[in-house]
Amino acid sequence: MSDLDLCYLDIEGMAAAIKSGELSPLDLTEAHLERIAEAGPFAVAYLEVYAEEARARARAAADEIIQGDYLGPLHGVPVALKDLCDVKGRRTTAGSLVLDDTPKTEDSEVARRLRAAGAILLGKTNLHEFAMGGSSVNPHYGTPPNPWDPTRVPGGSSGGSGVAVARGMAAGALGSDTGGSIRVPSSHCGITGIKPTFGLVSRRGVWPLSMSLDHVGPMARSALDCALLLNVLAGYDPGDPYSVDRLPEDFTDGIRAGIRGRRIGVPTNFFFADLEPDVERLVRAAIEDLRDLGATIVDVEMPWAEDPLGDDLRFVPVEGSWVHHERMEDPEIAARISKDVLKRLRHGAGVDASLYQEWMNRRAEIVRLGDELLKTVDLIVTPTAPRTAGIIAEIDPLNYRSVLALTSVFDITHQPSISAPCGFDGAGLPVGLMLSGGRWNDAFVLRAAYAYQRATDWHKRRPAEL
Repeated sequence: MSDLDLCYLDIEGMAAAIKSGELSPLDLTEAHLERIAEAGPFAVAYLEVYAEEARARARAAADEIIQGDYLGPLHGVPVALKDLCDVKGRRTTAGSLVLDDTPKTEDSEVARRLRAAGAILLGKTNLHEFAMGGSSVNPHYGTPPNPWDPTRVPGGSSGGSGVAVARGMAAGALGSDTGGSIRVPSSHCGITGIKPTFGLVSRRGVWPLSMSLDHVGPMARSALDCALLLNVLAGYDPGDPYSVDRLPEDFTDGIRAGIRGRRIGVPTNFFFADLEPDVERLVRAAIEDLRDLGATIVDVEMPWAEDPLGDDLRFVPVEGSWVHHERMEDPEIAARISKDVLKRLRHGAGVDASLYQEWMNRRAEIVRLGDELLKTVDLIVTPTAPRTAGIIAEIDPLNYRSVLALTSVFDITHQPSISAPCGFDGAGLPVGLMLSGGRWNDAFVLRAAYAYQRATDWHKRRPAEL
């Protein structure tokens, strides 16, 4: 098998070969490091690569496995972290120039869990500054090019993670999702990414944007790979006040059981109202694929999803301005923040408490309505984004966040939501199918995406080599 083929193996395949001794974690890690080193314009997907540390850890993993200390499916598998996640001994930039460069003294909880599972941390990925945007356009560190067309954006704020996975520069990566920044870059880059139920994955040691909406989750090449990553990432962390104490769950258990007899809702409003024609065509075709897999497709009404709160996430700048208020008040620091990000932060700082409370009350109502709807159907199926990736040179980062309109609804409701590739538009750009479920029903969301991916091969497509 060539090094390129190694880099495009799914995690399940890597794990099986590592466990059997057919594949060395060091060879796998070297293949990924070489892929990153030869990435050309895509190298900007990483802000920092931990090459020597990764090699050392891969050697140690090989020795552990030979000695019979196999830790599980992530042992020896190379992964990347969005540069919001603290790594001991390394800086965290959050895609900005204004944060303290002092190396962190502790791992974020998600980094700690990945290390404990034997994963090889390759480095930190690029992002929209402070994770506050939908394009991943970054004037400080460069914009990661879309894997399928380098003139276009990767989407979301987790663009570097999306590019790294899609280009074979990591087997999986972590992203964050406040309005859709796991799912939109997954859609734009042709990979799979899940926003877990709020409170399932710890955010301790992860730079915040909106404490009431931030989610951390996996991005990978398939739903099964996401499940394997989520098995490690999920779990109660008393160091995160938003973490929920629940019994451990194996998200691969029952993932092959299919969706026959399950009810899947298709919204009659909002989600299909303003789509590019190819996006609608491909998503409608995917819905028919779900029907062919035995699901019952029913129309559902979601009038509350059209609320301005849902498509603009107005309180994100408010909570973001709380995080960054000292930086905004210092003219020298503020001058070094991206114009689009600073404008949104200042807008948030100008919102009075009564209006913020009004939005929070409305959000509580939307959460209730979302929970009620997901008692009548097992899933909601929609497009992930209304359009495919935009052209970098034509992007206004302030306005591109409208691409998060469909995903942000499920951030507000705190429900699990996955994006899986469902085809390519006429320009050869990937389109994402979004499946969203009731809170704590992450396993079924993954199961439905896995069933779709067993019946299709969109997630196995590779972008052309340049």
